[in-house]
Amino acid sequence: MGQRERRRRRSAVHGDAKPSNPEAAYELADKALEIGQSLGADTIFTVGAYITGEFAREPRVLGSGTDKELLKELESLGVSLIKEGSITWMNGLLVGLAKLRNLKAVFLSGETSGYIVDAKAAEAVLRVLTQKLGVQLDLSGLSKRGRESKRVSKQIKQMQDRARAEQDETGYIG
Repeated sequence: MGQRERRRRRSAVHGDAKPSNPEAAYELADKALEIGQSLGADTIFTVGAYITGEFAREPRVLGSGTDKELLKELESLGVSLIKEGSITWMNGLLVGLAKLRNLKAVFLSGETSGYIVDAKAAEAVLRVLTQKLGVQLDLSGLSKRGRESKRVSKQIKQMQDRARAEQDETGYIG
């Protein structure tokens, strides 16, 4: 396969909004997979957040998918496999519907508190994805944003710690 063909097969679809009802979500996911297959895709990657409610110093990348060999490969790249829970909304639909279309599918998620836009978690996921796909991305801007996120997360954690200490002193929750 030539470079042009590989580039064509690495198309990405993304968006800033999601359907608001299940019927539209199924329709959009099915159409996206149909387009991917028409372009020759055989593997679908979805990305998202693995929200823990806690700040991670070095966010892990967690994943799940439909192909055991692909999951083994991702584990070798440092991905921790998700053993329980569910993959929700569009990420879950795309992975599930891909399986029905005989496509391989993977969900990668960055460990994050969920309190802020977490550039470090996004960077961790992109590092795995770029390794897997053999592409290079300049992540320096994201790294800089990650350092800013780290500063904000420390401030939030300090505020949480102060609030817990005050609650312990008064015994009042409110």
